[in-house]
Amino acid sequence: MESKDMNDSINRIMSASSPNAYLDGVASLKQAGYESSSFQLFVRHFFSGTAFFAFLFLLLVILYLLIRLRRNNAYSREVQEVVDWTNGPLSEWSEEYIFKYIPPTVIMSISSLKKQLNRQKVIHDEDTARIMEYMENISHQLKTPLAVIGATCERLCIHHPDIEERLIVCLAQTDKMAALIQDFLQLGRFDCNKQKMQFEYIPAVNLIETVINNLDIVAKKKQLEITECGEKDILWYCDIFWMEEILGNILKNCIEHSEKGAINITFGLLGSMNQIVIRDCGLGLKEGLEKKIFERYSSINRINLEGSGLGLSIAQQAMKLHFGTITASNRQEAGVEFRLSFPQLNPETIYS
Repeated sequence: MESKDMNDSINRIMSASSPNAYLDGVASLKQAGYESSSFQLFVRHFFSGTAFFAFLFLLLVILYLLIRLRRNNAYSREVQEVVDWTNGPLSEWSEEYIFKYIPPTVIMSISSLKKQLNRQKVIHDEDTARIMEYMENISHQLKTPLAVIGATCERLCIHHPDIEERLIVCLAQTDKMAALIQDFLQLGRFDCNKQKMQFEYIPAVNLIETVINNLDIVAKKKQLEITECGEKDILWYCDIFWMEEILGNILKNCIEHSEKGAINITFGLLGSMNQIVIRDCGLGLKEGLEKKIFERYSSINRINLEGSGLGLSIAQQAMKLHFGTITASNRQEAGVEFRLSFPQLNPETIYS
């Protein structure tokens, strides 16, 4: 049987519109000697056409996926360009950027929002500068009459010793008012982001000993002993003035709320972090007040008749500018444990 006749027979089988046509095609294959392999020929003919279409379908799927991947990559690049422009300085959108996937209305909306945010930032900076200026002026104006009141009380103490005790109380309140004004001014600088830090290296042990020496007389009046221990060769890269303020405010709080005992200061390294732990021997904190103690005017949590209630809040704000934290917790033995933690900084990483 010639190849042409065989193909005609197979085509009649494949395109048969009636059972007779299908049977005639099978009979033709049997007469040609393909009785035992007619089915195999049929299958081979069928799958030769199916494989072609399957290969064509697979090729189309791969082509679709490549086009989709290219489109996604282009879309991602466009989005990244918009993000970079949004995070950058205020500037008009360059006409050289022509987008295929991001609608122009989106770009216009982002540009409008960016301009509004920039205007709000300028207004905010102007407001904070004005507020800080008002606070400094008020602080200066209040200190003058307080100084006059203090001088008058001291003069009256000399000429009227019979009312000296009352005048001493007035002098104490005057000093407290002056300290309160200074605390307000410091917190205002923190709130307005106007407080500048001057970082430099200092041995940790020297700074801690300075703080202890400044408060040793106050501690001895309450029969308290302040001890310190730690790694002597540690250097802190910090603002010396504010680190003394941080430690001093916490230590003063411990002294004010302790009686007849010891206050211990330990310091060292824990990984890449500086750790300072200050433990007092007071009554401790009421349950749930461990975080509130750092809120402003938190002296109601621990009896404090002398302080302004702002010392721990100032300490926490100053520690944040050292990229650190302060926590407080009750000790099992009695008293409170203050834990300070801030990273080992250096001139290369301080601004990164």
